[in-house]
Amino acid sequence: MADRVYLSLWLDEFSAASMLPAWAKALAEFPVSSLSPGIRELAVYPFHWGETPVLEQSFQEGARVGEAVALAAEFLHEDYAYEVKLNWDVWVPREAGSLDQWERVAQSVLVACLGPQFEDEDTEEHPHLLLDLGLDASFLPDEVSREFLEEALEGVAGNCYRENISQLLGYLRKIETKLPVTRRLLWSSSGEDLSERIRTAYGQ
Repeated sequence: MADRVYLSLWLDEFSAASMLPAWAKALAEFPVSSLSPGIRELAVYPFHWGETPVLEQSFQEGARVGEAVALAAEFLHEDYAYEVKLNWDVWVPREAGSLDQWERVAQSVLVACLGPQFEDEDTEEHPHLLLDLGLDASFLPDEVSREFLEEALEGVAGNCYRENISQLLGYLRKIETKLPVTRRLLWSSSGEDLSERIRTAYGQ
């Protein structure tokens, strides 16, 4: 069963004053979909993820980063979280269970900025930026066996997986030049370090 993939980022000197500008930079560098461009949704959560959002806004035509961040800034609090939904283009199998034919589609990504006091967690384990990148099936096939994995990473399927990974790595390189990233973690909902799994799969 596929797991969800998350990217956690920690920034130097992160504060209530710096958090939305940092979020804006992370959004501006994101490889947004050409098939479904712009920010599609914005939500602002007070205190905890389980709380009812104080703001929920949809953008049918897709909003610019500046527009969404300016709207979020009207609810600036150090114990709030700010989340947008946008899309990026990734390669996926055309048919479930088959790796023979692929197509490029727009898939949703969530990019959140967590205030330093959000969920009452001002700790080193509390990320400042959190991205939900969708399912790990966009980056690696299910590892039924080592032989299956090696076969799946060859040919068209291997090229499509590598292109998806390359897009993610390119984004990471860009934001590390724009933001004071002190730590990053690519992980799955099962708790696995996805970076290590990718390196192992590709023999790196």
